[in-house]
Parts: sequence; structure tokens; C-alpha cells
Amino acid sequence: MARNKRIRALEINIRDLKKSRDHWKSRALERENEDSKESPKKEIAEDDDERSVPYNHQFSLRMIHLSIELQLAYISLRGTCRVLELFEWALMEKQPTFPTVQDWACRYALYLLNQPVEYRTDWVYVVDHTVALGKNKCLIILGITEEDLARVNYCPSHRDMQVLRLEVTELGTGEAVSSSLEELSQKTGIPSQIVADHGSDVCKGINLFQARHPNVVYTYDISHRMAIFLKQEFSDDPRWTSFLSQCSSTIPLFQQTNLAFLCPPRQRTKARFMQIHHQIVWGLNMLRYYDQGHFSQIKTGFSLSNPMLASLYQQFGSSAGTALYLQMNIKYPDLASFREILVKRIGEQRVNAIPDQFWERADVGRQRFLEGFAWLLDYRQELETYGQILDWSHSVQKQLKTEGLSQQSRQTIKESFEVLSCQEPRLQRLATKTLDYLLKETEALPEGKVALASSDIIESVIGTYKVHADKGPLKEIGKLVLMIPLHVSGVCKEKLKEAMETVPARHVKAWLDENCGPSMMAERRKAFSS
Repeated sequence: MARNKRIRALEINIRDLKKSRDHWKSRALERENEDSKESPKKEIAEDDDERSVPYNHQFSLRMIHLSIELQLAYISLRGTCRVLELFEWALMEKQPTFPTVQDWACRYALYLLNQPVEYRTDWVYVVDHTVALGKNKCLIILGITEEDLARVNYCPSHRDMQVLRLEVTELGTGEAVSSSLEELSQKTGIPSQIVADHGSDVCKGINLFQARHPNVVYTYDISHRMAIFLKQEFSDDPRWTSFLSQCSSTIPLFQQTNLAFLCPPRQRTKARFMQIHHQIVWGLNMLRYYDQGHFSQIKTGFSLSNPMLASLYQQFGSSAGTALYLQMNIKYPDLASFREILVKRIGEQRVNAIPDQFWERADVGRQRFLEGFAWLLDYRQELETYGQILDWSHSVQKQLKTEGLSQQSRQTIKESFEVLSCQEPRLQRLATKTLDYLLKETEALPEGKVALASSDIIESVIGTYKVHADKGPLKEIGKLVLMIPLHVSGVCKEKLKEAMETVPARHVKAWLDENCGPSMMAERRKAFSS
């Protein structure tokens, strides 16, 4: 009877589980049928779009898109082809050759350059020249509307900008810049503001354009302006010149030693005062490292040298010197073991009377640090002053770059300087020059308007181009300049297919012939062909 009861209970449990299973199975089938009517079609459509082949092409849109994205990730052309080869099993498609990959990027870049620009009167132009080997210069004009500028809090990124003009020419004169601005403004509308550094050609061209359009505001980039102010303060300072000279002479002496990780950064050959913080921050960090007194990263251990033995002989007499003579130049792993051997030889009472300077001289790592950087201790006061000047300069730039330039900017910065109550003459001169600069720049701004204060964005864009240009055989302005629109706009799948079908390779060649002319490598091959 007990067995029959258990069997009956199990049969009931099986029945219930079967009913539950059938119920959830039917629910799952219903949900699967619903999803099959919606999402799978969409996923299949998207996958088909990715695998679709543009007209007159052999490779899929996905392959073209991936190839261009790899280039934007600073992978070389041959490196891009190698990456595609490694993932051939996943892509299930043969990989292109590197000239084909470069051709795709150039065609898409030219498509972006030829896109129509909205005509409006609130464009903000950011203008600069970039030069390299050869006779060509490249004029770059980026644009952003005041509406978009306010949306990104006056600190735009690459994707917020638009390449309005990319002109490669032999003429980098002010008249040529003015002519380019005039031609561009006829397509986009007269800009409300132009931001640039004070390069002679660019400055002259903008002034000529302003003469015809007096309502355009020309803003001197805050980064370059502050660098000029710092140059005026530091160039005539003999201590600063001496500090840089010591930094330069230290690098070759210790770059192949155990002090290499502490060596000063190398000075830049261009725009030195825009990167002045590298040397100053290094110097202040080195002084803090010295003040901490922990030099185990350099060398560990303590030892007794001949001058230290002489100091003990002078302090305690010949008996102490004789007792410790055999311990000279023996390296002990830590201070405790070194102190212990001294106690054994001359007694604890004498060891307790040894001054602190003795223990510092016994530290092997500290002595090695002083061999390389003892000169730095003489610049402590100057470096602290330089640090104050640098901090205030950076705080001014940060405020203007994140909050924009307005008529209230000068008063805000003036109040922040007064709070410091600093009596350093050089910092006071820097503050006076900065306030005068802000007064001049904000006079032309209408009441309540907030403007762009910096052209850092175009410096960043040019920097990305130079990363690609450095991979070329000759550092010239050529085909690789078309990477600039790609870095600014990115890659859009919808536009990419249209670009591949509407911009043939011959259009790229025509643009390059018209703007860049024959490359230096082509000229070299022609010259050496015989």
C-alpha cells in the first residue's frame, strides 16, 4: 500500500510537470512566431545591407567600412590588409590590397568635401595652415554653428566640427587666405566669428576679409596668446635658460643607466612654450621625490664609505675608526642591518649620537640620485615660482575653453587673480597682459554673446593628420591630407555606399592633380629613372 501511494504521487507529479511543460512550450512558440514577424526581417535586412556590394565594386560595404575604420585607428595600409587577412575566417571574404584600401578612403573623403553646406549667418570658422616638406601649404577651415557651439559648451570635439575647406596651394600669402575666405563665405554665409593664431599669413588674410566684412569678429587663440606671454617672461630669465641647459645635458649622461626613468623630458623643437609644462612639472615631481627620501627604486642598501669613516673618526676618535675599517664598502640590505653592525662595532651609545646626515650619506640610492640630479636642488625656489605661473596660466585657459569668451570673462579672471593675492612680479605682469588681451578681444563681442576662445580643435585635427603623414616615405602635403575630413566626420554607412557609387577614382586623381600636383616620390622616381 505504501509503495502504491508513492507510485500514485509520482504519477500525479509527472502529470503536472507535463501540463506545465506543454504550457510553456506553447508560450515560447507563440513568442518565437511574433519575433519572426518583426526583428528577424529587420536583422536580415541589415545584414544584407552590410553584405551588399556597391555598384561597380568587388567587395562588400562591410569590408569597405571596416577598412576605412582601421585606417582611422592609425593602422597603416599594409597593417590594415594584414588585420583583414587575419579575420578572413570571420568576414568570409577575400581581403583587398593596400592601394585599394587607400582608394576607398580618398573617395569617401572627397565625397565629404563636396557635400553642400547649410547657408546661415552664425558660422564660426577655425582657420590654420599646415606645412611640411616641399613647396605646398594646406589651408584648413573648420566650421561650427553658434547653436552647436552652445550645445557642446564651447568645447567642441572632432565630430562636432565640419571641414568647410581643404585647399592645398603653393601660395600661403594673406591675399590667398582672404580670397579663400571670401569664396567660402559665398557658399556658407558670412561667418560671425573667425578663430585662429597670429600666423602672419593667416592673420593678414583674416584682416583683409574683416575690412570687407566689419561685423566679423576675429579672436586670437588663447593657447597661442598665453604661450607668447610665457615666452616673454621666460626667454630673458637666465635661471630658466640654465635649467633647460642642465636638463639637456643630463639626458645623454643617464639615459642608459638605472636613473633613466627619472631623466627629464626632451624639449620640443617647435611651439616650445606651448609645452613648457613638461619640464616644470618634471622638476617639481623630482623635488617631491627627493623630499620623500625613499630611493629604493634606484638602488637599495646602505654602506660605509671612506668620508663617512673619517667623520666617525673625527667624532669618536681612532678607536671607532679602527673598529669599522673592515666594514667599509660592504653593502647592507636595509637600515636596520646597517645600524646593527655599527652597534656591534662601536656600541649603541655612540650610534645614537651619530647625526642624521650620516644616515643619509649611507643610503646608496640617495647618493646615486644626487650623482645625477643634485643640480636640481639649486632650482627649488625658481621651480616653485614657475609652477605658480604655469598653474594660473592653465586655469585661465581652462575657464575660457570650457565657458567660452564673453564680456564677463575679464572680470571673472580678474577676481580669481585678486583672490590669490600673489606678490610675484612675473605673475603680476602675466596677469596684467592677460587682462589687457581679454579687454581687446571682448570689446568686439556684442552684449550677452559667448564666443569660441580657442583653436585647439584644429591643432588636434592637424595632429591626427601628421600621425598618418609620418608613415609616408616623404613628409609632404599629398594624398594623405584627405584623411582630415575622415577624422572630423567619421564614417556613415548610408553615405559610404553613395560615395562609393558616385565618386570614381578618376575624380580623386583629378583633385590631387589640381591641388597637390605630382608627389615628391613620383618626382624622385622620374629623376632617378635613368
